[in-house]
Amino acid sequence: MNRTKTLSPFGYSLQSPLEGDKSRCLTSSLIGTSRRAAQLSFISTLLVLTALYVGLPGPAWSFERIMVMPVEPVKTELADGAAILDAIITEHFQNTPSVMTISTEQEEALAGELTGNRLQIIKAIADKLGSDAALVVSLHRFRERTGDNYSSDTPTSLAFEYRLIRSADGRLVCSGSYDETQESLLDNVFDLRNAFKRGFKWISAEDMAREALAQKFSSCPDLAVPAAK
Repeated sequence: MNRTKTLSPFGYSLQSPLEGDKSRCLTSSLIGTSRRAAQLSFISTLLVLTALYVGLPGPAWSFERIMVMPVEPVKTELADGAAILDAIITEHFQNTPSVMTISTEQEEALAGELTGNRLQIIKAIADKLGSDAALVVSLHRFRERTGDNYSSDTPTSLAFEYRLIRSADGRLVCSGSYDETQESLLDNVFDLRNAFKRGFKWISAEDMAREALAQKFSSCPDLAVPAAK
């Protein structure tokens, strides 16, 4: 059998042409197998992700009835702002029969002689009204602008949190927060989208609250208002 000498870093080694061909074939086979395995892995991952996407819950109501508690101001000076948010939330859900809003007076009447922490009282009220879940919003900042649409000495500033709680066990279904102080386009060139949407104007605290609440509620499937037909 003919043998050829091949120089290696460690000296001379003997290798026949047939052995070289076998080695190349084996390497090609391994590469091909690796590629097929990678392709199959990619396809499997894609199928799993597709199945997960199809199975994701859409913006449909999971609860038969959701009650909306009065907005809770974290400071007494935010009471007027809380009342504005109450009105906006009531308007937001006005065409959604599954949602009922409760005024401060109604909450006080329903609470009656109930004792316990805030969550326990909310659950007790939910039981009285036959509500499956409760939406709780707390207001942390509500500052109205000073100036007009195109000139503002002090810009609008708003901060709030919301939680959707399952009445049966107090479990948190979804939650979110919002915190913004409006800036001019010159101060924040990356906020062009918001500036364009707002007509390059300084908006009021009420307008910001309406915009923010709709945005945040839409991110929670159980609070997303079905699109009008």
